[in-house]
Amino acid sequence: MPSLTDIANRFGTDKGSLVGDAHSYSCLYDALFAPLRCRPLQLLELGLHIGGPEIEGRGSVDRPVSGSPSLSTWLEYFDDPQVTGFDISDFSEFEEERFRFVRGDAGSVDDLRGLISETPRFDVIIDDASHASYHQQLALATLWPSLKPGGLYIIEDLHWVPDHIEAVLPTVARTRDLLRSVLDGGSLRSGIEEIDKGLVRVRSELATALVYDRAMLDALGSAYNQRHGLVADRRPFSARGLLRSLVGTGYRRYFLRRLASVFRQGEWVDWPTVKLAVIAKG
Repeated sequence: MPSLTDIANRFGTDKGSLVGDAHSYSCLYDALFAPLRCRPLQLLELGLHIGGPEIEGRGSVDRPVSGSPSLSTWLEYFDDPQVTGFDISDFSEFEEERFRFVRGDAGSVDDLRGLISETPRFDVIIDDASHASYHQQLALATLWPSLKPGGLYIIEDLHWVPDHIEAVLPTVARTRDLLRSVLDGGSLRSGIEEIDKGLVRVRSELATALVYDRAMLDALGSAYNQRHGLVADRRPFSARGLLRSLVGTGYRRYFLRRLASVFRQGEWVDWPTVKLAVIAKG
């Protein structure tokens, strides 16, 4: 069976290790989703393609769309998925028996509640929408009840926010900072009443919360690309090639930071470059 990263690279989503920003999330997801791959699955993804209004000056709500690389990836990777997609742009022409599209705004409580009012509970929810902190936290607080016990709530691209959208939304802390407070034993509070009511439940039902910084993900992507010969000179995998990857840019940053953290008794996570959060429901 092809790996999730192989499928992601083939469909051209930046969740893979080659295309666009090549976040290499798929290298991690392959391990997380492996137990779910061969059984019926309900998956929700917020944000279906790059190029929406989060891109200042170039993105548009009314952009023409015909498909979604990430949706195509999920539909091929999982054996029996039912995928729900949510986006502010119109993806209704993306026709697939196992896909349901709901159009809405991640900043609207009514739209988010409408999204889950007529759907079964989800095994996996992935927020890859506007990346605005208020939107991320409102979605987490509103959608959490629709996540099954043992399910995964994933927030992508925590390292970046669209400043032009953040400027017109209620002021909240960056979502990565909110999660850092939880991991340090603190509360899960945004300071916005409508969000905090939902976050109380999230905090009480949270099993684990894991975060991954740029160096971690770059190391995973570098290892995958080297093993599969996906490097600039297209040389096949070899022991010597693996050694080169171990001292390459991604691995060097990762392992030197981890080594330094041991000696200074500091954190393993480089919070300013945290890109991904995986929150498991108890």
